[in-house]
Amino acid sequence: MVLTALLIVGITVLVFIFLYFVPVNLWITAQFSGVRIGLLELVFMRVRRVPPSIVVNSLITATKAGLVIKDDIESAGRVLGGPDLETHYLAGGNIPQVITALISAYVALDALAAGNASVINGMAWGGLLGGIVVALILVFMRPENPGALMTIYAVLQGMFVGAISLVFEAFYTGIIIQAAFGTLFITGGMLVIYSSRIIRPTPTFNKVIYSLVGAIMMLYVVSIIFTLFTSYEIPFVHSSGPIGIGFTIFVLSIAALSLISDFGFIESGVKWQAPKNAEWWGAFGVLVTIIWIYIEMIRLLSKIRD
Repeated sequence: MVLTALLIVGITVLVFIFLYFVPVNLWITAQFSGVRIGLLELVFMRVRRVPPSIVVNSLITATKAGLVIKDDIESAGRVLGGPDLETHYLAGGNIPQVITALISAYVALDALAAGNASVINGMAWGGLLGGIVVALILVFMRPENPGALMTIYAVLQGMFVGAISLVFEAFYTGIIIQAAFGTLFITGGMLVIYSSRIIRPTPTFNKVIYSLVGAIMMLYVVSIIFTLFTSYEIPFVHSSGPIGIGFTIFVLSIAALSLISDFGFIESGVKWQAPKNAEWWGAFGVLVTIIWIYIEMIRLLSKIRD
């Protein structure tokens, strides 16, 4: 009798462990939703402490939105595979925000393919101005649960980045992939510099960076106002001459150095066991800075080509 009871308990425990590490139901849901992901891939996510549900649900959302990239090997490719999103999660990224931004960019791509330039223009300005408004609300109101607003910000920035990327690609073939790799290398390089303590986010360093960022943002705001309401523009900000290129290189350098402050904020939050919502603020800071770097990379490459 005792042996039978122990056997039942043992089998129950084994079944529980199996179902935890082998999320069969999640795999079945993915297959019926058109997401190609292996069962072993989900198991390895568990082992590496990556929530499979976040990855799979994000892939399902992207697939249902039509965000599919075909490759040369299979007739039906994938969006971002499990390993891509898994790597992003392990690096501290927010997968749902990335997916919403990609979907917004995909909408802009569809509009360009249909020749609807007014939609792209509306997405660019709507995403830019809407993103600025949401960012100001976040910065000055500091909500306790910023997740919803930050998700809206990611969507708006996806609209903006997707729209202007398509416009620049129409005039400068290949510039988007160059800017994307440039952004990746800068972000990775700054992470290595930060990890090796070559540059440290001291209070003085942060004050200087924040002051320069504030000055640059004010300059850009004035430039946007001039563009919208006058026929004038601020000299050298958008020009393709040596001074204009030098200005963009300077701004790009400040944007890259801002990542040091962002990484420092995240590390400090972990060290001092900051509240759970601090994760959102850390992700928000990195997202804003990476988008800024990407935009400046596009501007720099376009100026050099001109």
